Amino acid sequence: METIGMGLIGAGRWGRNYLRVLTALEEVELRWCCDTDPDRAALVGRLYPRVRYTRSSEEVLKDADVMAVVIATPPATHYPLAKEALSASKHVLVEKPFALSYSQAKELVDMARARGLVLMAGHIMEYHPVVNWVRGYIAAGELGKPRYLHFRRTNYGRSLAGVSVLWDLVVHDLSILRFLLDVEPLMIRAEGVSFLDRGVHDVVGLTLWLPENTLAQVDAMWLHPVGAQTMTVIGEKRTLVFDDLRAGDKLRIYDRGLLGKLRGHRPPAYRGDVWIPYIEPREPLQNQCEHFLRCVRRGEEPITGARDILWVMQVAEAAQRSLDLAGPH
Repeated sequence: METIGMGLIGAGRWGRNYLRVLTALEEVELRWCCDTDPDRAALVGRLYPRVRYTRSSEEVLKDADVMAVVIATPPATHYPLAKEALSASKHVLVEKPFALSYSQAKELVDMARARGLVLMAGHIMEYHPVVNWVRGYIAAGELGKPRYLHFRRTNYGRSLAGVSVLWDLVVHDLSILRFLLDVEPLMIRAEGVSFLDRGVHDVVGLTLWLPENTLAQVDAMWLHPVGAQTMTVIGEKRTLVFDDLRAGDKLRIYDRGLLGKLRGHRPPAYRGDVWIPYIEPREPLQNQCEHFLRCVRRGEEPITGARDILWVMQVAEAAQRSLDLAGPH
């Protein structure tokens, strides 16, 4: 199989994850790693001596042998760098948050379509084996109609990306919600507090009212000493709980129907009321990168392509407006 020449723009924490994954893929020739921080050159050179290092994104984009680029830089630079890459006829994968406004995202989507280029968001949770399994389980009707979804995502210490917890953490769960249900919210309300920097929310609670009497809530914060990455989906037949930080058995399914329980009729249960399905583990970032390469090679629309990008950006922007209307805290 012919290799695909690629460039990576950004060698920070997530950029180095991409370095590790891309250099391990046989179908990739990672030709460049770009970062404006000169101190990272020595690290990249020591760990990946076959990858050329530059501080200029222009040097990456003018290389005719670079077919595609990954952008893993601070969020404020995503839009201008992606626009430059598309203008240079490169396929583009942009880390989350894809951009900082819906209008920026729409412009990039339109550019990619006009040029016949692949444009993809790094919404990594949509490439997680458990999330994919859950999507199939819901689609098959095994959970019953989803009625309530709750997402909780915390860590200790604020992001260094210059954005609030909404754009740093909540977008992960918005992408999961879109992937699982793919419906338009009827109403969105967000509440948040800024403890560390005025106007930069480090605690956010988001409520989304969905069609057919379904409710989704997302809670995210940077200030919790115990990290959490959980999802609970309560359906009319069963309830599932996904804990991504659990070392094993990340997904548990409880066979107690919501409506049956409320009406006093307890449905048949698995032994012990809990089922722990086996799901083959695989690194989501590797899945994501391989999907990007397949779309580039075949000219296909990515799972986290235009529709996904615009949905997440529109909902995140609506949540930001709700936070802004509430005023500073």
